[in-house]
This record gives sequence, structure tokens and C-alpha cells, in this order.
Amino acid sequence: MSVTCCVCHKSSREVFCAHCMTSSPSLLLRRRIETAEAQKSRDLLREKVDVIMRKAMTGEAEELLSRHLMNLKILQLKRNISRMKYKLEQKRLSIHAKKQKFVSLQQEIVQGDENRRDSKDAKGGSPMGKRLNSEHNEIEQKLVQVSRVFFSTRALKFQELVKLFLVRQRDHPDFPFTISFQPVINLQNMYKLPQNVIRSSLDSIWEFVHIASRVLCVQVPLHGTSADVIESLAWLAMALLVLVRHFQLVPQNALDDRLVLQEILENYDIDGMFYHTLMNRDLDLPSVGEKRNPVDFEFCHWQVQLLLQSSGELSEINNSIDDKWFLVG
Repeated sequence: MSVTCCVCHKSSREVFCAHCMTSSPSLLLRRRIETAEAQKSRDLLREKVDVIMRKAMTGEAEELLSRHLMNLKILQLKRNISRMKYKLEQKRLSIHAKKQKFVSLQQEIVQGDENRRDSKDAKGGSPMGKRLNSEHNEIEQKLVQVSRVFFSTRALKFQELVKLFLVRQRDHPDFPFTISFQPVINLQNMYKLPQNVIRSSLDSIWEFVHIASRVLCVQVPLHGTSADVIESLAWLAMALLVLVRHFQLVPQNALDDRLVLQEILENYDIDGMFYHTLMNRDLDLPSVGEKRNPVDFEFCHWQVQLLLQSSGELSEINNSIDDKWFLVG
């Protein structure tokens, strides 16, 4: 059976109905033979692929394949980061516009209060006083709604940022937390990492802190990485302390920031402080100071250097000879 074109009256391709297919042995046998040949070709190709993969997973070929897979993952992550950066920028502009509206509504409320105090008609139950009260209540309701949208959007964007950087916890005795498939460094075991991994981890953490400060509208000491690892860690500790205060992860009566930072670094280290901040988990402090004592860079630098010296391997940090990338899941 063939299909004939209604314009040129030429037959195009053969089409068989279900009855002909099942009742004609020649047609059915030919289709079955073609199906069997296709299945055989598929099995041969699968065996070839298995053989190639087994050969590739030995010796130098394994390193080459791992390097290619790592480069592919890095390219995918860069593409996702670029896409999320664009989305975060759009959300930042939206949050900025809502913040401006929030400020304008606050100014309207203050102006309304001043007008009501200055107006004699605001006393008693005059029509002018009722109208001002109605406008005041309406503006307050709008202000509450805008505040809810602003804070919920900010929290949602922060959680999306955590997912974007792939911050995870894993079962490892030395480095229990990772960011973008890299270990989050800590002061006790940092000497076990190669130099380029330490700097790559610091770069990822600083990039996260920089974007998070813009999403949360929080002013943090954004110093970034530097040639001196201890200096970069000191600035990072100060920035994380600001985020800890923002999320209220320590008791409100803990006013001594120096004592708070010292207790956090001794009990949680840099990586634990970073992970608890991202997960919005409270930090238990053995002791708190009720006297205000702000931190500065000199204190953070001294505290970080002191903890590194206590690990007994401060000299190993700048003398690493291992120059290989290693990614963790």
C-alpha cells in the first residue's frame, strides 16, 4: 500500500495497516529481522563503549578523563554562576526599588504625624482628624506589606545563593564542609591543603560573602584575598562576625565582640562559623561579655595567628609543594 500525493499524483512511501502487518508473514518477518539487527548493533556499540571506558580508567588516561570531567564541571558551574549573577542583579535592583519605596512610605508617615500634631483639627473627632487617621492607617498597612515582601525576598535570594555555591556538609575528619566542590578551610588543618587550593577556597568564600552582603544589604569589611593568607583570614573572620550579628546567631547579651569572636574560632573554627551562618544555626558560646568591646583588624590578625600557632604547623602553610587540584563531592 502506498500514499499518493493529491497534487502531483506521485506515490511517496509505503504504509501498511496493522492488519497487513500481522497477516503477511513476509512483512512481519522483515520488520523483526530489522529489529534484531538494530538490537545487535546497539549491544556491539555498548560493549565498545564499556571497553573504552575500562581502558580510559587506568593510568594516565584516568587523569586525562578526570581532568576533562573537572573542566566540564567548572564550565557548567561558571555558566550557572553567570546566569545566577544576572538574576541576582535583577533581584538586587528590584529590592533597591522596594527599599526606596519603603523609605518614601516612612517619610510619608513621619510627615503625616507632623501634620497631625500641627493641625488643631486632629484633636477630637473632626472630619479632618478622621481623614488623617485613615490615611495614616492605610500607609502603615502598605509599609507592613512592603516590609514583608522585602524581607521574604531577601531571605529567598540568600538561600538561592547558598545553593548556587553548593555549600555542603560531608563526613570528613579534617574538612567537614565544602563550597563549590572545594574544602572550606579551617585554622586547625589548613596546613594539609596545597597552596592553590587554600587560595581557591578563600576566593570562593570571599565571592560568596561579597554577593551575600549585597543581597542582605549589610555593610561588611570586604577586603578580599591577599598575598598574606593570615591577613585574608583575619578580614574574613571580621566579615563573618558581621553576618553572625545580622542573623542574631549569638545571645543578645553578648556585647563583647572580641570575646565572641575568640569563643567562635576556638569552638567552631572558620569553616564551622561560615557553615552555621549560612544555615542560620545558633552558635553556643561558653561565656559572653556584657561590656561592649568592638573588634578590629589587629585583634583578628593576632587571634588567627595564635590559633594557627597552636596547631603546630604554621610554617607548613606557605611551604606546600603539592600543586594539584582536588575536588570533593
